Amino acid sequence: MKKLIIIQGILIAVLLGAVIYVYTRPANETATEQEATPQANTGESEVADPTADWKTHTDDYGFSFKYPKDFSLDISRPAEYNENFPLKVIVVFPPYESANTIEFSLIKGMVKKSPSDEICKSIDTTLNGIPGIKRLCGDAGSASVSYSVQLKNGIALTVRIARNEGPETREIAQEITSAIVSSLTVSQ
Repeated sequence: MKKLIIIQGILIAVLLGAVIYVYTRPANETATEQEATPQANTGESEVADPTADWKTHTDDYGFSFKYPKDFSLDISRPAEYNENFPLKVIVVFPPYESANTIEFSLIKGMVKKSPSDEICKSIDTTLNGIPGIKRLCGDAGSASVSYSVQLKNGIALTVRIARNEGPETREIAQEITSAIVSSLTVSQ
């Protein structure tokens, strides 16, 4: 009789384990499949916006860009000496010493290739659908990439990301600099 009770107990435990397995296994497989292919159900990519919690700088000259909430801006309005002298310079600073900088400069004039383009590699490009010029410059001590786009009222905007050789060891991550540049919008 004791053997029969023990065998029944084992069978009940095995049966209960099988029922639990059957009811929990499909839910786990479904969740895993959804994580592996998030666009399978909607047909759209559900990628989180990395700039969603960033600050936005909106400028009177008709452009805006986003930057990380722990970064700061230094906005200067240099004295105007000639038509190519900046009307405004906006530097984006990380909360740490950095070997690279991100700078937005505004000058009076039209976006065009300049004589220095023989030294720097220039490419006609678009930045967020806005026609412009991309310049790649480098030498032994520094390197930069800049994008120039035309704003309304004869103002040109240049976004420059520069890397300088020096004692600083930390750089603003490429993903951050790319996201800042990619967040640029211009009102037309």
